[in-house]
This record gives sequence, C-alpha cells and structure tokens, in this order.
Amino acid sequence: MKSHLAPAGDLRQLLESIEISYVGDKAHLGNSLNVLEGGTYLDILMNFEMFYAPVPLDEIEWQLRRSARHSAEAKGQLEKVKAGVVTRTGVFERDYKAYEDFVSYLKESTSHSCSHEGFFGYYVGPHGLKNFDEKEVDIRIAIRAMDALHNRKQTPYA
Repeated sequence: MKSHLAPAGDLRQLLESIEISYVGDKAHLGNSLNVLEGGTYLDILMNFEMFYAPVPLDEIEWQLRRSARHSAEAKGQLEKVKAGVVTRTGVFERDYKAYEDFVSYLKESTSHSCSHEGFFGYYVGPHGLKNFDEKEVDIRIAIRAMDALHNRKQTPYA
C-alpha cells in the first residue's frame, strides 16, 4: 500500500469496521465510516502454495515385510514404519505419524491456493531400507518461483 501512488486502504479492514444495528426491521449504520476520498481500496488476501511429497509408508512396509524374514535391521524398521517412523540405523529417523493429518489440515485452510506434489525415492534391499529421499519438491519450488518472476505483471510502482 505504501508503494501505491494514490491514497490506498485495506478493503477488508474497511469492511470489518462496518457496524450495523437493527431497530425493528430496519438496518442502521452503527458508526460513520472513514472512507478515503479519491483513494483506492486494495483487497489484500494472503494465500500460500504447498510443496510436499506424500510418504509411501504402505509401500515401504510391504517391501520390508518381504525382507524382514532375513534381516534383524529390516524387522526393526518394519515395526517403526507401522508406527509412522521411517528409520535407517545410525543414518536417519523421521517421524511421519502426523504428516498426512498436517498436510490435510493445511489443504483445508482458506489461505491454501494450490499444492505441488513431489515423491519419495527409496530402496529396500535384503537388509532393509537403505535409501529414502524426498524428490522433486525443491525443483518444483524453483520452477514455481521462476514462473512467478517470468509472469509478474509490471506496474509503475513495482
């Protein structure tokens, strides 16, 4: 609003300041409005885009079940995956128990505009889970940023 050449105000703030009282069936303005004369009202709404990768817990669990018969490490990983935790002994341990609920909660937000989904790359070998990495998410963020820069509308005060 500071960069706007004419006087500018926040439309939502103006709308929230309106007080209406009812006398019988008639509506009356509760207070006088402080309206900008010759100004512009901007409808400022914050939105966010979400970049995430769904965690393939079911697929990892299925592959660990095949390997768990032969490896103590795979058996331990299998028990943790059932509880929503992905682990590799001495390398990493990530708790995804609330991840899907958190993503769903964010998607339901009125400020959520869209989602960009990546994926996890993983490898389950004879001794259990050996590789687990989120893929595409960083690249999708970079592509989205470049797209926003390329498509940005030029204004005299930008």
